[in-house]
Amino acid sequence: TIDAFQARTTGGKLAGDGAVRFSSSVEISLQLQTIALHRLAGFFIPLPPKLVLMHSGRWHVVAGGGTVEFSGKGQLNEGSFELNGQRQGRRSTLTLRLRGLPVQRTWQDPDLGNPGNLSGTVHFSGDPDRPAAGTVDSALDLSGGEGSLGLTQHTAMAQLHLRQGRGLFSLDLAAEGLTASTTAQLDLPAKSVAAHY
Repeated sequence: TIDAFQARTTGGKLAGDGAVRFSSSVEISLQLQTIALHRLAGFFIPLPPKLVLMHSGRWHVVAGGGTVEFSGKGQLNEGSFELNGQRQGRRSTLTLRLRGLPVQRTWQDPDLGNPGNLSGTVHFSGDPDRPAAGTVDSALDLSGGEGSLGLTQHTAMAQLHLRQGRGLFSLDLAAEGLTASTTAQLDLPAKSVAAHY
């Protein structure tokens, strides 16, 4: 068994405790302090160079009997972050909650200006190897800041509901007394989109 460990990187500090048993089950708790997630993920998948993800928080992972459960909670780029997930066989569930995530710190592009803060929830259930056959429900809200067009006091609300690649997307925009909205019926297997403005 492994009871505790600690590691330091150029991008932060990682500490852990729990029990790692190499027979049938694993339980790990991790405490992260100012970890550059975009650098760690970059070892496995290519990420856009403008994406920055600085994270501090606590994670818990339990695996055994064909099931893996994990949860993470803390700060992401000075916003609040919570992630819960489970995988059992070929079925997975994943729920992400964000609150007050500053877009300017997350996507560092001077041409973007300051779009404001992102909050909302994204939920997925299904087979991660066939995501188009799963279920996706999300509701995201962007408010505050000043974008590249100089619009202040703006909000953008987006919702997406998909079942086996078919469902509805909606987007509502408001800025300085002006409003706009659109809805689209999506059929990803048929590569079809029917939008209304």
